[in-house]
Amino acid sequence: MVDRVAVNFALTHPGRVRSLTLLAPPWPGYDWSADMVAYDEAETAALAAGDIDTAVRVNLDMWLRGPSRGWEDVAAGLAERLRTPVRTSLVNQDTVGEHSRGRAEGDIATIAVPTLVGIGLLDVADFQDIARRYATGIPGATLVEFPAAAHLIALDAPAELAAALRPFLAR
Repeated sequence: MVDRVAVNFALTHPGRVRSLTLLAPPWPGYDWSADMVAYDEAETAALAAGDIDTAVRVNLDMWLRGPSRGWEDVAAGLAERLRTPVRTSLVNQDTVGEHSRGRAEGDIATIAVPTLVGIGLLDVADFQDIARRYATGIPGATLVEFPAAAHLIALDAPAELAAALRPFLAR
């Protein structure tokens, strides 16, 4: 969501943006894979049933563990640290949705600021594809791959992310 806001802001107010960093960004209107559709259906069913605990598990499984690793490969304690924030996000999902409708008009090829696009190589294939679209579509963008990260790059690979951001922000 934050990445979507950043792209929309860069398209709407190009003179107010000096650089852009996108980590596992969404793509408006993306044709999601069967895995993503199944995730969405599972989350929707759990929420419709009032089963917030299952919805939290579905989200942690998709976004933290990802499709390519077992829970034993996720940093100890990280799922527990995220359980409450994920719950809060799900409980307030309707309110967030009200404030995140629509998208800025514009072509990402017009973004003319230094842009770093990060992708976790353990993330869902859809987000790997989307990151590559941004990196290809934004002139001069740099794609950084994080081999040990799923969707939540900043939590999975904080040192690697900091190492990528330092020289990028120093330019």
